[in-house]
Amino acid sequence: MAQTRHPSLRVAGLVITLLAATLLVRGACAKPDVLPDRAPDAGVAQYLPPNATPAAGSVVALLAGLAVGDTVGGAKVLAMTGPTDRVVSVVCEFNGAVFEVMLMQRGAGKAPPPITLDKYEVAWGGLRGAQLSSPDVPMRAAQEIADRVRRMEHQVPVPQGM
Repeated sequence: MAQTRHPSLRVAGLVITLLAATLLVRGACAKPDVLPDRAPDAGVAQYLPPNATPAAGSVVALLAGLAVGDTVGGAKVLAMTGPTDRVVSVVCEFNGAVFEVMLMQRGAGKAPPPITLDKYEVAWGGLRGAQLSSPDVPMRAAQEIADRVRRMEHQVPVPQGM
């Protein structure tokens, strides 16, 4: 014989579930101006400009939730900064080679960008460290970042400072 729950227990369970869901949604939708300052380790800090700031929450939203430790185009994301001097920087590593994917507002770059979106430009460069065993990795990483931005650029306002 199946046990039936008391109606008040079902209501209490429903209330707890709704409360938990509300807290999760609020946390996921919160858009702090700046993410908690996570100082990069010494190995990563050497690749960042001295005035680099942690990526703003609006930048993370624009990048569709990209986070340090994620992989783009086969490369690991080491750091995300900005906007600093109107540029968002995603520092990536592939087999000891470190490079930077840069995101800026359309028309802000000095040279024609490799990737142009409706509102933004994406470029890559700044190769440091080991020689790239696969030279197309920065291009693939930039393309994957551009794809993320393309999905979000009409939903997320342009981050302040860009």
